Amino acid sequence: MGYLKKFGLNISNMRTNTNSMSHRLTALSSFLVVAVALTGCAGFTGSNTITPKVIATSPMSGAINSPDSRHVTATFGITMDSSTINSGSFLVKAGGTLLPGVVSYSGVTATIFLDAPMPANTLITATLTTALKDNTATRIAHAYVWSFRTTATPDTTPPTVVTLDPGDTSMGVVRNKVIVAVFSENILASSVDTSDFSVSGPAGAISGTIEVIDKTIQFTPSVTLDATTAYTVTIGTGVSDWSDNFLATAKSWTFTTGA
Repeated sequence: MGYLKKFGLNISNMRTNTNSMSHRLTALSSFLVVAVALTGCAGFTGSNTITPKVIATSPMSGAINSPDSRHVTATFGITMDSSTINSGSFLVKAGGTLLPGVVSYSGVTATIFLDAPMPANTLITATLTTALKDNTATRIAHAYVWSFRTTATPDTTPPTVVTLDPGDTSMGVVRNKVIVAVFSENILASSVDTSDFSVSGPAGAISGTIEVIDKTIQFTPSVTLDATTAYTVTIGTGVSDWSDNFLATAKSWTFTTGA
């Protein structure tokens, strides 16, 4: 003790400071417990601290004269569990009538492509139910509902072909060419098959795969085309736009491959 006093250390003050520090640590611990409790009350669950939310829709809520007769989409602010996005959790109704369609999910966007065009000049209501979950199994907090009105004038204009590649009577076309037709409006993918988009040569029909991307139909031959040979492409009147307007007349054109 005398040794400590010799160097100016006061034991009584040291004990007081130690007690003061102990009280401060106890208060800090209490504060942290309260903060964690409040955080839990604020909606944080487990390791996931974000409730999935819808950040955009198409058509927009309150829109009028919506021209899109088939698609309804919802974009989320976080990656969702695609298995929870289906025809039971994404609903579209005209009045009280459910409009059936095919539901898909890509990126952060859910899409329903309706089996038939939405009725004209009608209030449409779309609903995302609380069955939806994000990729950490967190549900949306409440059902998300929005409405819009379709255009009073339905689309009755048939699509037309505006661009061909290769062009009509083209010469020297590469033998692995992807054949493309671009239309005046979006084409209904389910209306296009090999009976309505075909490529044929001297030996008959060419096998291949068809892909529809918005206004474009692409045909990729499954074989290399013969050299210096004329081929004919035919688009039939079974091709339609999203409003079920069919191509008015069949379209055919020819091209010739290179050596």
